[in-house]
Amino acid sequence: FNSSKYIEQNFNISNAIINNLTYVHTTDSYCAIDNNPTIIFDINTPVKTMRLNAAKSNWDGKPLIVNIDYTSESRTNFLKSPKTFSISNNLSDSQYVTCSYFGNVKQIKLTLNLEKGEYIHLNGFSTNEKIPMHFSFLRFIGLFLLSCLIFVFLKYPAFGHSYDTAKRSHKYAIIFTISSFLIFILFIYAMYIGSLDWFGNTSGNQMTQEIVDAFEHGQVNLMDEVPKELLQLNNPYDLSERTASGISYKWDHLLFEGKYYSYYGIAPVLTLFLPYHMITGYYFSSSLACLLYTLTASLFLALCFLSIVKNWFKKTPFRLVVLGTIITLFSSCAIINVLATNFYEIAQSSALCFLVIGFYFMLNSGIFMKKDIRLSYLFWSAFFVALSVLSRPTSALYAIAMVIWIVYGFSQYKKQKNFNKKNIYKYFAASMIPYVVFGLVQIIYNYLRFKNPLDFGIQYSLTINDFTRTEMHFGLVMISIVNFLFVVPTVNSSFPFISGNFDSLGINGYYFTATKPTIGLIWATLPTFSLLYTPKLARDFNRKEKVKLGLIWLLPGVIIPLLLIAVTWESGYAMRYNADFAWQICLAAFLSLIHISEPTRRSYI
Repeated sequence: FNSSKYIEQNFNISNAIINNLTYVHTTDSYCAIDNNPTIIFDINTPVKTMRLNAAKSNWDGKPLIVNIDYTSESRTNFLKSPKTFSISNNLSDSQYVTCSYFGNVKQIKLTLNLEKGEYIHLNGFSTNEKIPMHFSFLRFIGLFLLSCLIFVFLKYPAFGHSYDTAKRSHKYAIIFTISSFLIFILFIYAMYIGSLDWFGNTSGNQMTQEIVDAFEHGQVNLMDEVPKELLQLNNPYDLSERTASGISYKWDHLLFEGKYYSYYGIAPVLTLFLPYHMITGYYFSSSLACLLYTLTASLFLALCFLSIVKNWFKKTPFRLVVLGTIITLFSSCAIINVLATNFYEIAQSSALCFLVIGFYFMLNSGIFMKKDIRLSYLFWSAFFVALSVLSRPTSALYAIAMVIWIVYGFSQYKKQKNFNKKNIYKYFAASMIPYVVFGLVQIIYNYLRFKNPLDFGIQYSLTINDFTRTEMHFGLVMISIVNFLFVVPTVNSSFPFISGNFDSLGINGYYFTATKPTIGLIWATLPTFSLLYTPKLARDFNRKEKVKLGLIWLLPGVIIPLLLIAVTWESGYAMRYNADFAWQICLAAFLSLIHISEPTRRSYI
C-alpha cells in the first residue's frame, strides 16, 4: 500500500493495558496468570497492517493464536475481527496480518490463547509496517521440480505401460515415490518436533517409562501411588469432580482397586522400550519411536499396495500404480503420529507398523496365487499381526481377517503337499503359534490387572469421561461415521486453504472431539468412490466366489473399518484414528478401481 495516511508506528508493550499477564525479569518473558490474557493498545490512526512480534517460550509445534478486537470511528464498542494472528516461532511472516478498517482505529485488543502458567516472549507491536516479501530459491526449485515431475508423469510413455517390476524406469519411479514420502515425513517431523534428546532421556511418559519401571519391578500396576483424596471422591472417574477437587492425579491412567494401571498395549514396551532401558539405563525417546514406527509403516504400506498389483493385477497401468501408491500412503494418516508424540501416538503408530508388516507377509505368502505357500511368510505374518493386537486391541478384528485367509490357504496347501498329519501340523503351527502365544500373553496380562482375561480396562480410565457409565446411542455412532467418512471439505483463502467442519448432527449428548477440523475419507481419497461400484462388480462372480471375496476383501477392507469407525463414539473424534481403518478402505477401493479397468483378471479368486 502506498497511501500516505498509513503511517508506521511502534507501540511499547509496557504502555499498553495488560490483563492477566505479568512480566518475569529472570526470563525476559511474560507469564499468563489466568487463561486468555489480553493486551489493549491505543492506536488513534488508520491501520492497514499489524505486526505482533511474539513467540512462545516453549515451542510445542502449535502456533500461538491471538484474537483481535478493535474500535474505530465507525464503532465505539469492541468488535471482533474475523482475522487472527497465527504465530509460529520459526516463521516471522506469521507475525503480520492485513486490515480493512474504516477511518481511524481507536483501540486494538489482543486476546492471547494461553493457559494459566504459560510463558511468552513479547517484543513489540506495530501498525502499518510493510510486510516483507522473501524470495525463496528452494521453494522456487521445489515448485519447478514438481511441475517437471507432473509433466513426466503425464507424458512419459513408460507410465502408460502395464506395471513391470523388471523395467528400470518403473523400478526407479517407485523408489523415488516412496523415498520422497519418507523424506516428507522427516521434514514434517523436523518442522514440528525439531531436535530432541533421543538417546539420553532420564524420564518418559506412560509407555516409555512408567510401564517399563513397573515391569522391571515385577509388577503390572504402575509405580506411582494413588492419592488418598482421589479414592475418597464420590466418583473418581467423573472429570468434573476431579477438576473441582483440585487433586493431582495421573491423566488417562487406569484406576482399579486403588492402583494405577495402563490401558495402552505392551508390544512396544516388550520389543523396544524395556530392552533399551535394561541395556542403556535410559528411556527410549517417545518422538523417535513414533518416527521410526511411522517410517517403517509407510514403507511397508507402499510395498503392500505394490504386492497386490504385482501378484494379482499385473496389467495395471503404471500411472495408476504410482498414483495409487501416493494416495494409499497419505490415506493412512501416519504423518499425524509424528506431529505429536505422546503415548497415544506410540500405541497408534506401533499398531499400524506391526499390522502393515504382517499384512505384507500375508500378501506374499502364496495364498490365492499359483505358487507354493511359504510357511515362513505365514509365520511372520502372524507374528507381526499378533504384535499389532498386543499394541492396540482394535487390531484383533484384522487378526480374525488374517485367520480367514489362513483357512482358505489350507485348502490350497493341501493340493500342493501330501495330505498327512505332519503337513497339517506344519501349516497350522507356522500360521497360528504366534497368535496363540501373544494371545496368552494378553490374556494373562489382563487377568493379572483386572482378574478378567477379556477385560482390557478402558472403562477405568481417568480421562475425558466416566467410561463406567457410558451408554451407546446410535446418534453418537452416526457422528463418527459422518465425520470420518462424509464431511465435505470447504475451500477458503487461508492456509491450508482446504478444511472441514466437524458436524455434531444436532445430537444433544456428549461426544468428545480432539481435533475439530474434519474432512471425510471419501473426499480426502477420491478413489474411495469406486466402492460404490461394488454391487455391479459382484455380477462378474458366482455365488461361491462372492462369499470368498466378501471374506478376504470386503471384511478387512470395508466391514471391519466401518465397525472400528462406529466404536469411536465412546472415545470421540481424533484424526489419528484414521490409521486404524483409512488405508484398508483405500486399498479395497483401489481393488475395485483396478478390477474395473482390468475386468478379465480373476486370479485372486
